[in-house]
Amino acid sequence: MTNYVLKAEPGHVYVSPTGFLVYAADFLNAYESYKSDKAFSPASYYLVCRSLELSMKSFFLAKGVTRQEIKDRNKYGHALKKLLSKAKELGINSISPISDAQEEQIVKANDWYVRKEFEYFDPQNIGGQEGLRVWKCWQELHEVW
Repeated sequence: MTNYVLKAEPGHVYVSPTGFLVYAADFLNAYESYKSDKAFSPASYYLVCRSLELSMKSFFLAKGVTRQEIKDRNKYGHALKKLLSKAKELGINSISPISDAQEEQIVKANDWYVRKEFEYFDPQNIGGQEGLRVWKCWQELHEVW
């Protein structure tokens, strides 16, 4: 009896803009249904930022940006500010206008989201001047979201 060895080549999966959009909608639905009795909950901010990120990446795919370009951490990563800039360049305002106030809040949330501060607790964010700055930023985000 002869032994055969089969070698599988790497597979490629195409992720359509629809796939990203389905995930974005799921995070947005979770944000909209999330209820907390706390004065501040980072979970709600994380959910809406994740939805924004995936929505913009879906838009990129629909506009012909390659998946490899989207995955380039140095180019976009999770940086909402960079993603928003590219989305505007690609004409997102003709489909879903983004107000100046919304853009301002996305830029504010960017610093926290890209550093994963809505996901991981950092004691430095709750004391002293930095704590006051963080609290003010979260209050401003809460007013919009």
